[in-house]
Amino acid sequence: MFFQHIMGIVFVGLALREAVITSRRLNLDPVRFESDSSLLIKINASNALVAEIHTITADILNFAAGFSSASFVWFPREENRDADALAKCFLNIVEPLVVVDAVNAPN
Repeated sequence: MFFQHIMGIVFVGLALREAVITSRRLNLDPVRFESDSSLLIKINASNALVAEIHTITADILNFAAGFSSASFVWFPREENRDADALAKCFLNIVEPLVVVDAVNAPN
């Protein structure tokens, strides 16, 4: 369960990072980014350090600094069931592909 939670926040973070980068590329300003991940929104609002996604959130904040106005807002998952279903489907596809244990080959 912990692994799935971490992978979930990583995927949500990567999606938000891509949305911020794309918005900058398209010169959209001001912008409002919405997510159903309250943890991700809190991390971005407080600059908190969470090791598993620190690089992702640092990128988000760095790219967002280029907007005249950017806000990160939480919204309930129930209000966006289609996106939630798509994210869960993607997790079910990707999770088996992640290597949990690796064996080092002898030299």
